[in-house]
Amino acid sequence: MVRQRRKFKPRARTTRPLDLDNVGSDETQKIQPPTAFGNLWKILPPLSTRLYEKSALGHRLEDGSIALTASEVLFCHWHRHVPLPNASWLESELEKNPRLIYEAIILDVGRNGGEMIVPSIHRPNLEHLSWAIRWHRDRNHLKDDHQSSVSIATTHDALDWNNLLLWCRQSEEMNIESELFVIDDELDVTMYKIDLINPRGDLVPWNNLRESDRTNFLSHWNNRTLTES
Repeated sequence: MVRQRRKFKPRARTTRPLDLDNVGSDETQKIQPPTAFGNLWKILPPLSTRLYEKSALGHRLEDGSIALTASEVLFCHWHRHVPLPNASWLESELEKNPRLIYEAIILDVGRNGGEMIVPSIHRPNLEHLSWAIRWHRDRNHLKDDHQSSVSIATTHDALDWNNLLLWCRQSEEMNIESELFVIDDELDVTMYKIDLINPRGDLVPWNNLRESDRTNFLSHWNNRTLTES
């Protein structure tokens, strides 16, 4: 009997296309592209009101407009039909921030289902523990405190255990969660919720064992039978 070869179906990948047919300002368009505002990007009312109040995007300016980061501009382009400022906008922004694609995709994935992730730059009155903060989908970002502190990393970034521990402790003191979003080479994102755990048990630490117990253990260890693994 001949076994049939298994057929593997490639996993469907999420696509995030750029609409380069509709870029730049056009008076015939209902939605206009953002304009440069320092290192950020500005969107005017009435669209700005909806993006800010309903989706917690950007931060509000005195004239009612909002200022967005480049990653938020991409999010609005993908999900709110906001045109890009010009055809070379993405290349220009990548020169300023080579990690922009990572940040934009993490923002996109993290906001899936109605969660509200807001870059920390938009909340200068809050203590900046990380890249962003997050409100749960059932909370109001205009009235409620945020529930999470969000850090991001790629799979190639060095892991600094001391900084990670400090961040978790500070988050715990503020009574918020610590969430680490990691993006890999295939642009897949995994979110890790990090908790501080102090393991306790009834086992006696090695240094507290009696000398005879340690000697007995080492004797058995040295005479152990090696097995193939």
